[in-house]
Amino acid sequence: MNFRIRKGQSFLLLLVFLLLAIFRQPALLYPTLDVELAGGLNAELLRGGYESPAACAAALAGLLRLQQAACADCTIRRQACIARLDPDQGDWLSVVALDRPSGRLRNGVVIYSAGQAATAAAACSALVAAAGPTDGPVLCYPAGVPRPKASAPWPAARVAVRLLAAALAALTVSWIACGWLIRTQHLHGHLSLDATAGGPQKFHAVPTPRIGGLPILAGLLVAALVLGLSSPPGERGFVARLLLASLPAFAGGVVEDLTKRVGVTQRLLLTMAAGALAAWLLGAVLPRLAIPGIDSVLKFYPLAVTVTIVAVAGLANAFNIIDGYNGLASGSAVIVLLGLAGLALKVGDVLMLQAAGVTAAATLGFLRWNWPRGRIFLGDGGAYLLGFLLAELSVLLVMRNPSVSPWCALMLMAHPVTETLYSIWRRRVQRGRHPGHPDALHMHQLVYSRLVRHAVGSRVPADKLARNSRVAPYFWIPALLLAGLLQFCWDSSRYPVGITVLYFLSYVLMYRRLVHWQAPRWLVRRSGRLPAAAAGERDA
Repeated sequence: MNFRIRKGQSFLLLLVFLLLAIFRQPALLYPTLDVELAGGLNAELLRGGYESPAACAAALAGLLRLQQAACADCTIRRQACIARLDPDQGDWLSVVALDRPSGRLRNGVVIYSAGQAATAAAACSALVAAAGPTDGPVLCYPAGVPRPKASAPWPAARVAVRLLAAALAALTVSWIACGWLIRTQHLHGHLSLDATAGGPQKFHAVPTPRIGGLPILAGLLVAALVLGLSSPPGERGFVARLLLASLPAFAGGVVEDLTKRVGVTQRLLLTMAAGALAAWLLGAVLPRLAIPGIDSVLKFYPLAVTVTIVAVAGLANAFNIIDGYNGLASGSAVIVLLGLAGLALKVGDVLMLQAAGVTAAATLGFLRWNWPRGRIFLGDGGAYLLGFLLAELSVLLVMRNPSVSPWCALMLMAHPVTETLYSIWRRRVQRGRHPGHPDALHMHQLVYSRLVRHAVGSRVPADKLARNSRVAPYFWIPALLLAGLLQFCWDSSRYPVGITVLYFLSYVLMYRRLVHWQAPRWLVRRSGRLPAAAAGERDA
């Protein structure tokens, strides 16, 4: 194939989508009500975001009814559906302690200012008494007290059935499509096969198709169709728009898989373009980073869009970097997706739960062929697709749910991020090379050579396959631990940051030990006795 993607074309696409994203309409609208109460007390009622003006107007009417029932003679100073929250309002909807009394509504808060604490407590008690089924329960908190948000109720049965049907469709289509590509590789192998030689990161025994991203995308497209046909009007098209946004990143990876002529810079630009497209189609823009001073700067929307697309491109590229052995990237992606689905379930975000669930199912359909048999690889297309979807789902979860810490994604993807940053430092600072220069010194490659001692030196394909497939579980276990821990600290930034720093330090310590052949003995997996035929074919 002579098709090429040039840097100029990639940059132009990025620029167009960036401009569209900057000038788009807000993704969410927040109903807010500013009320003057007796005794010099003011109250501001605020609900979470709604995707349509009609839904926001209905929620605002509900706030008005609630306030009038609690205090009929109070003065309404302002009522509106605002486009974006400022950092203070983001804190109101989160679970952090505030410096003023507050009350938590279902999907909303009321913040009291001025007046005496006793007056605020009495006003909140009146709100509790006036709350109806759609508002309550209302919980009141004094200043300086953490305000935990109760876990959302489990989705209704129809939502669970819809998710199950879409997930089964995604898994089945992905699994069947993988099998079909494997059986027909004699037709497309001249383009799709990954050779066993030609680079420092080749560890498979036989040429293998590296277009596993196509079956995953096919499964997701079918799942999007199922969800589109079965979802209520306000929820249709979410997964479809997410997949549409992923196409520039996916296309750059697939063309590289087929032509080997798309450089790292072009792929990075295309992934940034995909991030800008998601910001336009879905409003997927990070509203905050929970860093003092930075959140105020992110109120400038063009800067927030730019920061988001750089972060998305970085995470997608990080996932491509760890795609080195059977099941490593795809298995890690499934674990991260399940972690995101768990968070979505806790905050009651049905759209995010469905998107993460069907993506995990489609990836599982591929994983069945990729691990442990290694019959098909993700390739750059599949790795960029999964990395992009993971990054965007993380951004959307934080954007749609202010109670979720923006550092949750960093904790869930601690290994890809750490691997990328350490690789850049190792290549640029230690060796003086370009950060994109490939080598055989990634952590997963050291695990392969230092910890997995199965059939070392054997040329028998079965031995090489077994050794290759034993690498991934070394990384799945810490990923599962991180995803599990996050379910208990998702509403705080302190713990995700601390755990991620601890992971980084552990990575550096283990990396240095592996480089110097000082691996802990309990981590080393040795082989049993090899068959005579295999033993005779060992390398010298």
